Amino acid sequence: MIETHPKLAGLIDQFLMSISDGVQSVMHRHALNLVVLPCSADEDPVDFVRDVVARRFVDALILSATRPNDKRVGVLAQAGMPFITLGRTGSRPEHAWIDLDFENFAEQSVDRLYRSGHKRIAVMVPVGPLNFGRITLEGYKHALAARGMPFDPELVAHVMLDEASASAACDTFLKNADPPTGIILINEALASGVYRRLGEGGLEPGRDIAIISLEDGRLRTLPSPLTRFRFDTREIGIALGEALLSRIPAFAELYPATKDQQLFQFEIVEGTGAEGKTSDPPAKTASSS
Repeated sequence: MIETHPKLAGLIDQFLMSISDGVQSVMHRHALNLVVLPCSADEDPVDFVRDVVARRFVDALILSATRPNDKRVGVLAQAGMPFITLGRTGSRPEHAWIDLDFENFAEQSVDRLYRSGHKRIAVMVPVGPLNFGRITLEGYKHALAARGMPFDPELVAHVMLDEASASAACDTFLKNADPPTGIILINEALASGVYRRLGEGGLEPGRDIAIISLEDGRLRTLPSPLTRFRFDTREIGIALGEALLSRIPAFAELYPATKDQQLFQFEIVEGTGAEGKTSDPPAKTASSS
């Protein structure tokens, strides 16, 4: 199940297609079909799942775009339909999930910037109730506190995961009376928007403002490489497929060692001066038109 709400558009392209490729490779082993169920912005996700359960046209379900205490989990658990979530929910009862270690991403990003001399560190997280954004923001706050840096809500931007939203958020950061010298991006689709706004202001990523981002492929096309946390979407998809089949009685014996809950780590890819040492804020720039 995927959600096609405009605010989630940045998640539904290369990321979910790569995940789906990994899942399908597992399904192909057993002559099974992967069916993508798009839930539109006009539909309630909980009612959508109830309808899927009632119609019984799938044998098991993968949920994406998870929320804290996601009500879809309770619907599937009560119905007895095998399922797994792409992302944690904190829901009860406990359930199977696969997620990325967003706490560690936030912790390491803040630490790397802090050790490079940055004391004003901003972060962009998704707008809305998506749980990975909440986890990242909590990890960011914890990392700041552990290093004696105050939390400033003006250094947090809740954005749609696209270039335009990132550019606008970066513009707001630059207008701050004490602008950040480092920015952490939760999604690589945001990087091009940040680069564009910095370029319009005569600022250079790495030299004037350090940038750290997640990455699944597109960041390699940027003119000056930044430090990024890479993950293998296809590997995650394979793990999702195997974990889901382990919960279906007809296939459970084929995947006996599959864990119910798996947390994937990131690979750090060093950029070129992307964390450049600095203690001075970037020069004030005029707002872009």
